Amino acid sequence: MHRIPPLPKNEVENLRRVCGSLGLPATALEHLVSVAQGIKLKEAGAEWKLAPRRRKELGKVADLAKRLNDALQALAHEDQSAIHQGFKGVQIQLELDPPDPIRSAFFDPVGDIDMRDVACENVLLLGDALLTLEGVARNASAVVNGQETGRSPRNTDLAMYVAEVGWCAYRNRLAIGRGGPFHVLCEAVFAAAGIDTDPDAAIRKFVGDFLPIYLEMWTGRGDDQGTG
Repeated sequence: MHRIPPLPKNEVENLRRVCGSLGLPATALEHLVSVAQGIKLKEAGAEWKLAPRRRKELGKVADLAKRLNDALQALAHEDQSAIHQGFKGVQIQLELDPPDPIRSAFFDPVGDIDMRDVACENVLLLGDALLTLEGVARNASAVVNGQETGRSPRNTDLAMYVAEVGWCAYRNRLAIGRGGPFHVLCEAVFAAAGIDTDPDAAIRKFVGDFLPIYLEMWTGRGDDQGTG
């Protein structure tokens, strides 16, 4: 989990001034600061990527998992043994769940000999994990669903934060739309989040695609306009 990065103090103070100039109450400022923190956290924790890039990166993970397993299984036995023994001294434990009865029978001790050590069981389990990762990553790549071409889908995500700003505007009888006080308010929230992005594209996306839905939802929820 990512910690919420601190917001620029000067931009938070600017947001406070903007709220004051627009007549918004302290509760609105608190909400807008939390919106800025959400944007900041999103920016710190993830990139906005188009579907082809996501498929390519998942494919790379699958390829690397296969190559790493191939290299692991090609090691000299004494080197595999060193890796096997090394996992005995760490907190990470490798095991099958549920256990494989055939493998368990194969690893039954022979006299004083621990067959798990002879077969370097941890190396085999690592191989199983890597083969599983390869398959999972390839399957994930095959079902990636997202924007294929054009600009980054970032504006769609930012539009959802504009919706939160819009909720404050709606509650306080501030007109929601491109330009004017609403743009100034969104601009102050984006600046408080520390992103150097003009909000116009995200506002256009929200107003054009989502505003009617949100207005219906806000009205149905009983969010009386004019309350703080």
